Amino acid sequence: FFFLMIRRPPRSTQSRSSAASDVYKRQVWNDLQLDGLILPGLATPPFQHGKASSLVVTSLYAFITNLLDLPTGVFPMTTVRPGEDIYDNSDCPVNDKIKHDMAAAIRGTENLPVGVQIVTKPFEDEKCLQLMQELETIIKKIDPPRI
Repeated sequence: FFFLMIRRPPRSTQSRSSAASDVYKRQVWNDLQLDGLILPGLATPPFQHGKASSLVVTSLYAFITNLLDLPTGVFPMTTVRPGEDIYDNSDCPVNDKIKHDMAAAIRGTENLPVGVQIVTKPFEDEKCLQLMQELETIIKKIDPPRI
């Protein structure tokens, strides 16, 4: 096997951000006129401690914000309600390890927090925190925390 290692250039800053990817990211955000995005924290209910080693693949999509250097915060939105900790895998093939492992990993997770990710434009960390605070205020009015 051959591995090629490329040294990553220093992270850009708001005053020194001329990389094509940074320009593109700013252009996309500006064209869409977005202040931020609300994305799922995980594609599944939370896992029991120590049971997620084979399920990392279910959360890979969440890593993209780190790769793009976007400010991201995770916020607990609700909790797993009774009955939501059961995954019916009776119709999946016997050799589908991920589904079988997921069914076992989420069993007994009732009352664990379920989160969302708040993502904002590059270099707008404060806006990310502000959106998280606003979301917290809204959620407390709708559904007080049970944690």
